[in-house]
Amino acid sequence: MKKKVKNDLYHISIRVRHIDPSYFVVYDTRRKTYEIHHSKQRGGSLALHIPYHMLDSRTIKLLYKTRSRNAEKIFKSIEKNNSMRDRFHDNELHDLIDYRAREVVEYESNTTKTASRYYDCVWY
Repeated sequence: MKKKVKNDLYHISIRVRHIDPSYFVVYDTRRKTYEIHHSKQRGGSLALHIPYHMLDSRTIKLLYKTRSRNAEKIFKSIEKNNSMRDRFHDNELHDLIDYRAREVVEYESNTTKTASRYYDCVWY
């Protein structure tokens, strides 16, 4: 069951409405989490799940950070993060390939030396 939050200890529900009058805070009693809803949003009113167990200033910061006005910045940040992750993954893969290749070369050189010593002893 979801209950609309009108008052809370730090007045977060009021501060949320100051950001945008269409926002409102809801507490989901089944999941025991807070949610921010937007009454004018198309396709449902849920705008944001609050990842914290209580309403505090982090909620306001998160709401400002994830507003639709900041969508372009958010998408750029995601793209930058993805490209950095891809470059890191590529570097990690190159390091692994290099390491395995060196192992193979070292193994082959040790095997060849051992085999040649063995054959030298047998034939001479």
